[in-house]
Amino acid sequence: MNDNLKTGLIALAVALIVTLVGVIYSSDRLQQQALTGGTSNITGDLAVSGTTTTAGLTSSATLAANGGFSVDTPAFTVADTTGNTSIGSGTLTVGGATALDGGLTMDTNKFTVANTSGNTIIAGTLNVAGLATTDDLVADTLVVTTTITLPANALTAAYITNITRSVSIPLRSWLECTTDAGGVITPTDGTDAHPNLANSATNGLGFSLSFDATGGSVDTDYVCSQIPVPRDYASSGYLVFRATKGAETGANSEVLNCQGSINGAALGTAGTVTTSGTASAAYVCGPTLTALAAGDSLGLTFNITSGGTADDAVNVYSVAFEYLAIE
Repeated sequence: MNDNLKTGLIALAVALIVTLVGVIYSSDRLQQQALTGGTSNITGDLAVSGTTTTAGLTSSATLAANGGFSVDTPAFTVADTTGNTSIGSGTLTVGGATALDGGLTMDTNKFTVANTSGNTIIAGTLNVAGLATTDDLVADTLVVTTTITLPANALTAAYITNITRSVSIPLRSWLECTTDAGGVITPTDGTDAHPNLANSATNGLGFSLSFDATGGSVDTDYVCSQIPVPRDYASSGYLVFRATKGAETGANSEVLNCQGSINGAALGTAGTVTTSGTASAAYVCGPTLTALAAGDSLGLTFNITSGGTADDAVNVYSVAFEYLAIE
C-alpha cells in the first residue's frame, strides 16, 4: 500500500470518528435539554406517536394535534373528532371579532341569542348607559314583563313625534259676518249673497252650508266662527273642509278662501284651495297663523269665490281645525 492511500484512509477514519462524536454529543445534549428544561430547535419534522408532555411549546408553523388537545386538564381541552372546546374556570379574551353562527347561550336561559332570527332573551337586568335605538318601535313589539325605569330627562322632545289632532267646528256655529250686523245662517235660501243651512231631501242625511250659484244671488259672503286653541297645541294649524259640488261645468273654478285672527287681531294672509268634481272630497286650506299658541282665541272665516262668476254650488258638510299636538 502506498503512502498516499494510507494517508487518505487515515483522514477518512478521523472524519468518521469526529462525525460520530458530534452525533453522540448532539443526542446527549438534546436529551439533557429535555430533562433540564433547556431549549431545543428542530428545523425538520418531529413525529411523536405517544403522549408529549412539555412545559412550553413555541411553533412558527401549523400545529396539528389530530388526537385532541389538552392544557392543564380540565383548564383547556379540545376534543378529538368533534372539536368541542372547553375552558375551565379561566377567562377567554378575544381581541378581534367573534362570529357565532349557531346562536349564543349563557347559563342555559339567562342570556340567549337565537340562531337565524337573532331573537334575544335576557333573564336578568339590562343596564344601558348610552343611547338605545330601535328602527321602528311602532311596527316592532317591545314586551316588558316587569318594569322599565328611565333616568330623569331620558326621553326628551327630540325622541317623541307630535301627532295630528283636530277640533270639529259645528256648522251651526258659523255666522254670516260680511255685514257689520252679522246674522245667523238659516235654512232659507234667499236672494242674497249669504250661504244657507240646507237640509237634505232624505231624512237623516244631515245639513250642509250651501253656497249656491243661483242667478242673481251667488253666495260669496264670509262666514265666521271661533274656537279656543287646545292646550296640547304644538304647531301648525289649518282647516279641513268636507264638501261636494252640485255640478262641474268647468267654465269657472270655485275657490275656497280661509283666514284666521288671533285674539281679535287683524286677519292673517288667506289660504286658498280650488274645489273640483262633484264627489265628496276633503279640501285643506291653510291660513297664515303667526305666533299661534295654546290657549289663544282663534277667529276663523271662509267664503267661496271664483275667477269669474261662480257657476256651481259648493256644499260644505263639515269643518275641522287640525294641528300638531304635544305627545
